[in-house]
Amino acid sequence: MASPRGTSPRRGALGSRVLAERNQAAAAVGVWVESGLELWKHPGEQASHTERLLQEQQRRCELRLQLFQEDVRHRVAQHQRLRRQTTTAQVLSASKAEGSVPCDWPPQDREQRAACSVRQRLACPGPLPPPPPQLSDHQSPERPVSERRCSRRSRILWPIDNSEELRRERQAQILTQRRLFLSKDRQMVKETEEQRQHFLKTASLKAEKERVRLEAESRLRQERVQAAALQRLQQREQQIYDKLRLEEVEGGGAEAGDRQRSHTPVSKTTRQVQALRAQVRELFSGSGSEPPPLCCCGSFWDSHPDTCANNCVFHHDTQAYVQALQTVLQSWALL
Repeated sequence: MASPRGTSPRRGALGSRVLAERNQAAAAVGVWVESGLELWKHPGEQASHTERLLQEQQRRCELRLQLFQEDVRHRVAQHQRLRRQTTTAQVLSASKAEGSVPCDWPPQDREQRAACSVRQRLACPGPLPPPPPQLSDHQSPERPVSERRCSRRSRILWPIDNSEELRRERQAQILTQRRLFLSKDRQMVKETEEQRQHFLKTASLKAEKERVRLEAESRLRQERVQAAALQRLQQREQQIYDKLRLEEVEGGGAEAGDRQRSHTPVSKTTRQVQALRAQVRELFSGSGSEPPPLCCCGSFWDSHPDTCANNCVFHHDTQAYVQALQTVLQSWALL
């Protein structure tokens, strides 16, 4: 008798094989392969290939735009043609309706036409009857009245010459059609004027918005330019200040000893004034021009908080003098 330990592996293998056969086998159907030729192309060739692709794309876009414009023009022309046909049909129907109504002639014209018709009827009698035949003695020349009436011929009336009436009717039709066409033209002109006013209003609104946008852009651009100029001035001032401080540190010698003995150290404001004056001197020495005077005490270089008169705005007012020098530098940077 076989042990259970010997039979269990075979049963497990058989069950797994059956379950595996029930599922469909999965296999790779293809492999993505990239050629490395493009990586070895010259940059010039790649640039020319990209340029050709861009030109082809631009050509297709232009072709689509041209086809769209032609389609729009065709639709607009068709719409205008249908509109003209509708207007013409309306005018013709209105003219026919106007022509079907009898014209209301004025009273004097109606009486004149009636009198003319009567005169024509009286002036155009029928043809004379043939002469009566010769009667014998036993025949009675007279006939009954009823017989004479029956045998009496009706007078033939000549047709009335109605050319004047036809002319008047034709003139009335022409005037009616002209009035209708003029009304349609006035309506079309009114619609065209309304469209033009709408387009002008839209264009004015667009122009106003564009002007506001340009003003905002110019204002922001000017602010950026001023901020950049101020930043450059501050950097230049800091560089000059660092340079002067380095010179003071390096050339400490006798001047440093005298300064220490006198216990009068150079303040930060004084160094700032010296740096600004040096910067202004450097700017104007390169241009070859002379800066304008800051006060009535003399030239630009004569103005100083320590040398100006007691009635000058810069007398012992270093902050005002520094602000004036900074204004000169900013104006020069904007120029």
